[in-house]
Amino acid sequence: ITYYIEEQIDEAGADFEKYIKIKYTKRPYEIEHILSDKYQFYEENFNNEEEFYDKRQSLGALILISFHSGEIPSRLFGSQLINYFGEIKIGFHLVLLGCLSLLLSIITMNYYIIAFASFMFGFATGNTNPIVIRQAIKSTTENIPTTIANLMTLAFSGLMIGPGLVGVSAKYLGMTFNMYLLPIVWALCAIIFIKNY
Repeated sequence: ITYYIEEQIDEAGADFEKYIKIKYTKRPYEIEHILSDKYQFYEENFNNEEEFYDKRQSLGALILISFHSGEIPSRLFGSQLINYFGEIKIGFHLVLLGCLSLLLSIITMNYYIIAFASFMFGFATGNTNPIVIRQAIKSTTENIPTTIANLMTLAFSGLMIGPGLVGVSAKYLGMTFNMYLLPIVWALCAIIFIKNY
């Protein structure tokens, strides 16, 4: 990004090599991928090695698009879903179903199954925030603004700490590990929700 900005403002000395190489490391900067760099693990899912590397480059973006494509309708129709099915079915059963579908899709390592499961996972987890807020308001003696402020403080704390944890674990354990961990963490949250419901 810095290189692009410097290039656009025509700054002398804009050097792309400077931004992709990090001194004192064993390897230069690289993008973490969902699929590991082992074509032999996935060769039955791709026609050739070139197709694997092309798809591997775009899989992360596809997962984000698929996830949010599922999350958006879930949030748009969230109140109707919760009113019709209830908080337990949406906040526990649907979340567990979404977690299971994502976990199983990653095990298959099939590009299209992972994309579809990401959509399902986004749809399944899209309404957890309103349910958590409703449950917190029901179970507290504090006033509503204080309760919501406390919840948002916890949420933003996770937003500040989470990416760092994901980055460190991706560096040492790989992004595939994070993808396995994501549905497991969400499933644990669903179990905590049902135990405290």
